[in-house]
Amino acid sequence: QANYELSFTIMRSPVAINLLQKFIKQTSIYRNPLSYVDCIDTHYVETFNIVALLYHDKRINFQLRDSYKFRSDLTCLDWNENVDRPATSVTVGQNARAPRRRSGKRNLTSKT
Repeated sequence: QANYELSFTIMRSPVAINLLQKFIKQTSIYRNPLSYVDCIDTHYVETFNIVALLYHDKRINFQLRDSYKFRSDLTCLDWNENVDRPATSVTVGQNARAPRRRSGKRNLTSKT
């Protein structure tokens, strides 16, 4: 087409191609593809959305772009700082509504 411009750069350097391949092969998605084929592992997306709701209240209309960006930056900082926090212990209790469920609740370390 006449006015089409590429939105990406074609890699021609063997060193750059090798570095990119090495990075891709180290990712969790590449090493565990079966966890992502059927969208089994959505934990990170769900936790980010929960944190986003802490800073982006649904009832507020963010007309000021700076305020929205500020709250988005706070969301990213909070999530990145506290994702995959280690657990101090696991509490296993019985729920009256689901008596056969035995999965424990992780007690996480406090937020930084």
